[in-house]
Amino acid sequence: MLALHAENIIKYYGDRLILDISDIKIYSEDRVGLIGTNGCGKTTLLDIITGKIQPDEGEVHINTTWSYVTQLGNSGMEEYLSGGEVTKAKVFDAVASSPSLLIADEPTANLDSDALAVTENLFKRIKGALIIVSHDRAFLDALCNKIFRLDNGKITEFHGNYSSYAKQIELDRTTRINEYDRFIAEKTHLEGAVFGMARSEKRIKKTPKRMGNSEARLHKRSSTEIKKHLARQRKGLQTRLDKLDEKEKPKDPHTLKIYHQGVKLPVSRAAMSLDIPMLKAGGKILVRNALLTIPTGAKIALTGANGSGKTTLLSYVYKNGEGVRIAPGSRVAFFSQKLDSVEDNLSLLDNVLNSSTIDRGIVRTALASMLFTRTDIDKPVSILSGGERVKLQLACALLSGADFLVLDEVTNYLDIRAIDALEQLMHKFPGTILYVSHDRRLVENTADRIYEIKNMGLVDFTYLSQTEDKTDTDSILLNMRLSELASFLERGDISDEQMEKAQAEYDSLADIKRKTR
Repeated sequence: MLALHAENIIKYYGDRLILDISDIKIYSEDRVGLIGTNGCGKTTLLDIITGKIQPDEGEVHINTTWSYVTQLGNSGMEEYLSGGEVTKAKVFDAVASSPSLLIADEPTANLDSDALAVTENLFKRIKGALIIVSHDRAFLDALCNKIFRLDNGKITEFHGNYSSYAKQIELDRTTRINEYDRFIAEKTHLEGAVFGMARSEKRIKKTPKRMGNSEARLHKRSSTEIKKHLARQRKGLQTRLDKLDEKEKPKDPHTLKIYHQGVKLPVSRAAMSLDIPMLKAGGKILVRNALLTIPTGAKIALTGANGSGKTTLLSYVYKNGEGVRIAPGSRVAFFSQKLDSVEDNLSLLDNVLNSSTIDRGIVRTALASMLFTRTDIDKPVSILSGGERVKLQLACALLSGADFLVLDEVTNYLDIRAIDALEQLMHKFPGTILYVSHDRRLVENTADRIYEIKNMGLVDFTYLSQTEDKTDTDSILLNMRLSELASFLERGDISDEQMEKAQAEYDSLADIKRKTR
């Protein structure tokens, strides 16, 4: 059964062509993963399919019941629910009616591992068709039997899940590279042969003046025959060269890079310390007795179930609430998962300049490295996709000169290469980062220490990869804890009991370190 048919869809934003799609057909057995880079038009296409916005040209026909899980936005639920809880509520609401076509835009955003598993199972139970926008490769692998790639406004269809698509893309690229290399080799060979024949023709000497008539006739006849033979060969080679199918050199994918403004680190060994007896939101107790010291330059991940208080705690830290001690001279920048830290009516460039003191030209270069075009950066933020908005808000934080970044779900809506670029940035950033992310790979690859909000407590918790050298890992964690304790003991606002307990732990760990050298 044909569940959805879209024809001749054209959509512009200003003078920018976003969509130019001749035909899309979704059948009842299709489970489609819609992929593409940030800003390519995925959400726009879903909004057109569901009638939220109208195309400039074209028609959409849905022949069955459907539901639409939109991206996190102004739904009215954000005031009393966390981002993950909002996403779960939207998913449950959408599947409750058992639609024959479920359309979902980033349905894994903000979800913890348990909620992600529940969402995956709910989607598997849908009897009809699925259209899913997601950058979660495992999620797409588990659910999809087709991949639609949106690129330069066009849709290309691939059969299989995301891993199958990735293999097809790699095979296609390898084939095109090999074909191009063979083309260049053949072209170079033929050009060289044609040039060599032409040189050989020119080198055939004329009849010497002192040569007798009979000898001259023989020489001339021989030279003429050789020249004709060479000319025939040269023309044949030239014909082969002219008929050689031109091959375009495969383009390298655009590399996305994320830069930061140079930062000045505080003198203090501790970037921040927490001593919060109780943290509440809306009358609900989220965390009790939160004690934490973050060494300057550390990368600290905060995990926990949806609604456990991660966002509330990060916001409390950024606002320098009671019990929060930020190192003197430190500058803090906050990335909000609600993506409300930028102004819609201002251009991309002006948003960054409002939070930065660096030269306009450098800001332009930094935005270009994040794949914002020269014309894009002068346009209002209101036209950006979710992923582009994430990149812009991240640029505002990184180009502000802040040495302490507080990042709440920064990987939401980012495409895969943007997440890779973010990971590289986090490794290179000399300052301190406190962040929340449900992207386990990012956490494993970047976090020096991981804390989990569990049962209203702040628990030290670290992912240990089975392939790691445990001795090296233990050494790193030991040094981190010694640094934390040293910073804690430097404080003048702790009780004698806390001082005695911390000193005892410090001495014990220092003794272990000496014995294991």
